Amino acid sequence: MEILSDCNVWIAKSMGKKSKEVIMKAGYTPLIINSDTIQEAEKEIVKALDHQSFL
Repeated sequence: MEILSDCNVWIAKSMGKKSKEVIMKAGYTPLIINSDTIQEAEKEIVKALDHQSFL
């Protein structure tokens, strides 16, 4: 699911190697967030995006 369209990030709980390749080829940055709750996922997304150079 594309959530952050302004920075072309594709967020998923899990993603195979081929899926990552397809997403990257389409111009998106795959971001794997392995959290069980929305609150945990939000924290992980913020943490991960703070370390990305595309923002």
